[in-house]
Amino acid sequence: MQYVDIDALLQLATESKSLIKLNYRPGSYIVKGIDLGTLYYHDIEEDILEKIQNQFILGSARTSQQDIELSIHQMVEIAVRALSPGVNDPYTAISCIDNLTSTLCYLSTKKFPPSYRFDDKENLRVITNAYDFELVTDVAFNQIRLYSSGNTAVVLKLMDALVLIHKMVKNQKYKDAAKKHARKVLNVGQQCISDKEDLEILTEKSKQILG
Repeated sequence: MQYVDIDALLQLATESKSLIKLNYRPGSYIVKGIDLGTLYYHDIEEDILEKIQNQFILGSARTSQQDIELSIHQMVEIAVRALSPGVNDPYTAISCIDNLTSTLCYLSTKKFPPSYRFDDKENLRVITNAYDFELVTDVAFNQIRLYSSGNTAVVLKLMDALVLIHKMVKNQKYKDAAKKHARKVLNVGQQCISDKEDLEILTEKSKQILG
């Protein structure tokens, strides 16, 4: 899915006094025949149904217009390749982590679109599968953390990144997202870092965010 016109869906749902629930968001992989969502209605005209269907753009490749995960995925892919045994380039991975940290700090200052859209009379009309900060944080760090096992420098860098994000963000939910990943990084470090001094460094760093 490349694009969804949420504003148009809201208008159409309001006009037809219906509720639209979306199962996917831009960037999601869609297979032929799958339901993009569910339409709840009492009585609706065929032309409204056709207009609703026309608010989705599907294509063979992801685009960055509404897919904020795309650029994050691309950076993660570079980092993961750099951490593969055949490449073993932790410096590139560390550079990617810096880039992702800047991106997340920037996104934390922006308002994410709401999952629930209401008409002027406060009737719920559209439920979206929207992005939130926790989701993009998961996208940014999950794979890199999994591939960082065995690379002390990258594990330490991940903790530094999460400590910085935790300091920079203002929203408590965003801080909680950083904490969640800090716990996971600490767990990875405890399992894979054999050097006692390096493990102590990681533990001390983690205290800045986990207490």
